[in-house]
Amino acid sequence: GIRQAVKLHIGHDPILRFNPNVTREVLEGGEKVSYQAELLRSQFCLSAPGMGFGVRLIDYVAAACIPVVIRPGKLRLPFEPDLDYDEFAVSIPFAEIGTLPKRLREMSEAVLRQKRERLKEVHTLFLWDHAYGKAYETAREHVMRRLNATTRAN
Repeated sequence: GIRQAVKLHIGHDPILRFNPNVTREVLEGGEKVSYQAELLRSQFCLSAPGMGFGVRLIDYVAAACIPVVIRPGKLRLPFEPDLDYDEFAVSIPFAEIGTLPKRLREMSEAVLRQKRERLKEVHTLFLWDHAYGKAYETAREHVMRRLNATTRAN
């Protein structure tokens, strides 16, 4: 799979963390660290297509961890093109994964700050929580816009 290829090519680089399974805790320096705690203290979270891709992306956005999206082909992310992922994520074609660590290191603090600020603005769009999240409304609006555009085109 794609995540395995990424790990094989650049998994040794300390700027990247390959997050543990959601249900498992990991030992780090003798201390148990939960999946959620790991996300909250990570700056970048790898999001590659595969089993659980959508859930991981939601987890990362909710934790304000900048998603690093590996895009094979013309992969579309939730709410695209209405939502501009470049404002809060890093996207890279699969063929260019070898350049990823360098790209992440070269990002200025100003760009990182802008991405984190935008994450704060868009994170509710990914949450299904009744009292706080707006995923249902956002998904409905997105589908309705697409349907209207298709209807107008025909």
